[in-house]
Amino acid sequence: MIRKSESGQALVIGAFAMVALLAVAGLAIDMGVLRYDQRMQQTAADAAAIAGAVQLAHYGVGTSEVTPAALNASAANGFTNNVGTGSCPSAVTDLPTNLAAGSVQVTVCNGPLTGPHSVTSPSFPKALPADYVQVFVSAGQPTYFMKVLGIDSETVTASAVATNVTGGTANGAGCIYTLEGPQTTKITAAKDASLGTSGSVTLSAPSCGINDNGDFVANGGAQLSVTAASIDYGGTYNPPSSAATISPTPVQTRTAITDPLAGEYTITPGQSYGPIDIASGNCTGSGCSQVSESGGVFTIQPGTYDDICIHSGQIVNFSDGGSTDGGLFILTGASTCNANIEFEINSYATVCNSGTPCSGMPKSANNGVTFYLTGSASVNVSGTATVNLVAPNSGPYEGLLFYQSPTDTASASLLGNGTSSYQGALYFPSATLNFGGDATGFNSSALYTVIVVNQLQFYGNPDVTINADYSSLANNGGPLAAAISTAVLVQPK
Repeated sequence: MIRKSESGQALVIGAFAMVALLAVAGLAIDMGVLRYDQRMQQTAADAAAIAGAVQLAHYGVGTSEVTPAALNASAANGFTNNVGTGSCPSAVTDLPTNLAAGSVQVTVCNGPLTGPHSVTSPSFPKALPADYVQVFVSAGQPTYFMKVLGIDSETVTASAVATNVTGGTANGAGCIYTLEGPQTTKITAAKDASLGTSGSVTLSAPSCGINDNGDFVANGGAQLSVTAASIDYGGTYNPPSSAATISPTPVQTRTAITDPLAGEYTITPGQSYGPIDIASGNCTGSGCSQVSESGGVFTIQPGTYDDICIHSGQIVNFSDGGSTDGGLFILTGASTCNANIEFEINSYATVCNSGTPCSGMPKSANNGVTFYLTGSASVNVSGTATVNLVAPNSGPYEGLLFYQSPTDTASASLLGNGTSSYQGALYFPSATLNFGGDATGFNSSALYTVIVVNQLQFYGNPDVTINADYSSLANNGGPLAAAISTAVLVQPK
């Protein structure tokens, strides 16, 4: 017997099943669209966090510049804040959860609300939460099939954390740091500025930042043209006149630029071998026990010496001593070469560190060398010398070429002809460094150079190049990383 009341049940059940299947399919489609939306928001959050972190190098932690920089970067990536001010709430639970479709809230926190960088942690002994910027990009994304369930929008949030506590601003790592503070009276002569010149100089540092704590003078008895990724100054800025140019426009810092390498390297002098004096094809002094000669080329082994004096026309190779961590040369200043100079390279001398002495530098460099000037020792290299020196790529002195004791105020001169180069960090934190020469192409073959000095004077009339290719360094610079770090993401989510 057929029951007429059951004849339509299959149709009803089928209809309900179809609705359920469509709901599941619709939910899957909506979820896929929301995941895509979140990826787009993640791009905006990453860019915003980096843009905010860049300001930490310009202005220091806690600067008001962080939020507008982050908001601009998020907008440039398609998510313009249209809800609230972008300020950071007291807790992550205060972030929006029910934004209407089309609403965007960009939240900027210096430091982070979540993650390992949100608290002072033993895992990050050199950084505080304020050294990091976290950005949340929350958006009300429209739904499609979920509307049948009464859900017109879903709030999607992406977040990222970035830091740039030291190093270069804008687009590149820091390659020049001058630590002398602003003068009480306005500096008008370039030779008196913390960053200036004694001649007509063109400086090219296109991929790294210049961080000048004092007065930046590009004219006044000389002309300095500069191209860099970014330029900061702490005191006054005298722009160039005539045909010289500065690019980009320097930005005045709001906080002092400090020594990025303070305490990063520890060097202990050993027992001195005595002085070395190389002239007219001969080596004199008790330190010559560590010097060999072959075919007119003198090779000096690592060690501690009273002084090293290299006279005109001599060819000298500094050995790494067979160490993969490079060779360490220490000058005590117990005796002098000339006029209080303990490390002197005179005119037309040729000096390098390489496996094949002074041939094809710097690409054929040995494992690198470091020069440590202690006591009151100082260095003077003639502008007509050929000098190609490369710092170690690994070990305790990774990236360090010259280190003058922070208590030593003696002026230094690292000059040379157009083929000369200094690859590594030049650390003279309490002294004036004269850098350059009277030739074009100076320092262009160095993969990277980092200058940390009290005062920097570009000498002569050269074209000076400072590169920022740190790819040869084994441990991202080791101690040098404190100076060359850039704004990086540390906690994308």
